[in-house]
Amino acid sequence: AYSGGAHCCMQAITVTPVAGQFVVGELGTYDGDSVPIEDIDGDGAFEVMIPDGRFFYTFDAYALSGAPSVIHRFRDGVPYDASGEPEFAALNTEDLQLYLDGCPGEDGYYLGQCAAMLAIAARLGQYETYFAPVAAALNSGTRPASGWDDFQICETDDCKFTDFTLAVAEALRRWGYLAD
Repeated sequence: AYSGGAHCCMQAITVTPVAGQFVVGELGTYDGDSVPIEDIDGDGAFEVMIPDGRFFYTFDAYALSGAPSVIHRFRDGVPYDASGEPEFAALNTEDLQLYLDGCPGEDGYYLGQCAAMLAIAARLGQYETYFAPVAAALNSGTRPASGWDDFQICETDDCKFTDFTLAVAEALRRWGYLAD
């Protein structure tokens, strides 16, 4: 289902046979044109891995944004987010390494890359380790490489942030990467 715009969206619905019936599940909408279905962890069951589209345009321009992978497993035919399960720690660690080059990048901090890196770090229980140097650099006056510094992460107008460190922490809490 195309909703319009330059980068949006495919609606993904799953249909899984369970006990002689079909169970319909919702993966949501994401930027893409196919649903990659594979046995990611080698256990004989298929998973679906798609990017977490909430990160696009939230902290930086689309081209500069990062998006952590969301790994969906199925329980009784219904998809659920299994991204933080221990068997995917190595995959999360690989993804974390991808975003380290953009946070900071050659030209400075790409906050979209930083946000993805921090989300994955939170998933791995290492948020504070990776957050501290980013916060220190930004608090010392380092400007984002793209110039973005106004973050809207809520559904209401009274929830606008101009500080990346506050915005990313709020977003990661709302999106389940960080505990309240």
